[in-house]
Amino acid sequence: MKKIQLIEVFGRMVIDTMMTFFGLLIAYGVRMVWYETFGIAPPETLISFEGFIRFSLNVSLFLLLIFALNGRYKFGVDQKIREEWANILWSFSAGFALLIILFFFLKYQFFSRFIVGMAWVCGYVLLLCGRILIRSIKQQALKRGKGRDRVLILGNNKVGKKISQILNDDVRFNFIGFLTEKELSKKGEKILGSYDEFEKIIEKESIDQLILAGDDLHNKSIQKIIQLCHIRGIQFQFFPDAIDVDLTSVQVSVIQDQPLITILNTRMMGWGLLIKTIADYIIAIVAGIMISPILAGIALKIKMSDPKSSVIYTADRVGKNGKYFKCLKFRSMVENADELKKQLMEENERKGGVFFKMKDDPRVTKFGKFLRHTSLDELPQIWNVLRGEMSWVGPRPHLPEEVKRYTDEDRRLIGVKPGMTGFAQINGLSNLSFEEEMKFELYYLKKWSLWLDLIIFIKPVGIVLRRRNELKSTQ
Repeated sequence: MKKIQLIEVFGRMVIDTMMTFFGLLIAYGVRMVWYETFGIAPPETLISFEGFIRFSLNVSLFLLLIFALNGRYKFGVDQKIREEWANILWSFSAGFALLIILFFFLKYQFFSRFIVGMAWVCGYVLLLCGRILIRSIKQQALKRGKGRDRVLILGNNKVGKKISQILNDDVRFNFIGFLTEKELSKKGEKILGSYDEFEKIIEKESIDQLILAGDDLHNKSIQKIIQLCHIRGIQFQFFPDAIDVDLTSVQVSVIQDQPLITILNTRMMGWGLLIKTIADYIIAIVAGIMISPILAGIALKIKMSDPKSSVIYTADRVGKNGKYFKCLKFRSMVENADELKKQLMEENERKGGVFFKMKDDPRVTKFGKFLRHTSLDELPQIWNVLRGEMSWVGPRPHLPEEVKRYTDEDRRLIGVKPGMTGFAQINGLSNLSFEEEMKFELYYLKKWSLWLDLIIFIKPVGIVLRRRNELKSTQ
């Protein structure tokens, strides 16, 4: 999600609220002037101007909610002017109809039908003016090169050249060049390299979108490029009939009457992603404050157990889009645990995978065993959440050496933030084989929703309590 998209959507919300508010005030003013002009006393049901301001603000916020529920504030959606005006008309009219119904059921004193009608007319006209203003500002920004999507095309065939012409004629895009199956350069063509050089080229170029032109790639090659796009946060798109893919994970858009399909790595995008991100920060701040005494107590216990060891254990993990970060945990092992791991690899119970798991790991301290059974060792990761490196819910944080051994399908997980808890964790992470764990993680990626996140977030409470009882029964 680009900053310009975020600014545009919030700009629409602010402008829509303001225009609706001013439309109501204008309607009230016209009504008052109407009475004063003809010397007629206003009706007794007409509320004061101060009261009407409060009423107008509530109505404006209510209509903003109606607009949002009708999908008027989606990210990355660029409608034609006629479609936008028609959608505004429908949503605005539906909102006013709901208000009238609410007036009826709540037995609200109906002050003036004239004001309602005039507010609808004035509000709609002002909304159109506001949207035209936003479009004009966005257009000027794009003409200056701000917020344009940098696009690379796979294939310089007839379809590819047609796409490049469309992109060059559209101010929203900045056409970078072609990638070809064989690097055959022709005069006047912007060929950057071959398909095999894709990874090197995206290292040099800042690419936002990759468009497949035609069907000149084999499925395996396409899937490999798709995985790289997801890992690097690049949108992979293609024109219909270009390749055969699972259409449950695609999004259809239009560029100058040409249908364009985007292959989605996950449904975690738009408003859902924004709400998830905001919730991460709010929960992290509240939880951090509430459990600060617990954090201090655990830190003190670790330090008293081994004064020479550090309280916090940090390890490199691979985060979103392949970026490394320091993952924090309370120390639950001896100081030289990483060195001892190499000697214990033959005892690894997670066969056939890339993870290390040992039932009675000699590296774990007595207090560390308690921390792990109760998952309290992971509490410092709240700081990783606040830093934007992790989420409360997501795939398991990845070790660099683990990522190197992932399959192309597994590498899709790097396209999102890792989580403090996740779908695999609540389904018996320690008892799963590597292949089973990856299936759970990829299922979460494909089927993501805020509701699924809520279930995953709540369920670990029961798991922790069960582990605590199991620990007590063994003591």
